[in-house]
Amino acid sequence: MHFQIQSFFFQIFFYSFVTYLSMSDKLFFKKNNLCLFHTFS
Repeated sequence: MHFQIQSFFFQIFFYSFVTYLSMSDKLFFKKNNLCLFHTFS
């Protein structure tokens, strides 16, 4: 029972996280792509 609840919340968290990434990918990542590139290189 506890494992089912935990996996249920994990699915909700994972789905919202993927949705957030797909939404912010077009705005956030393209803006900060150069900054991230300069930071890691």
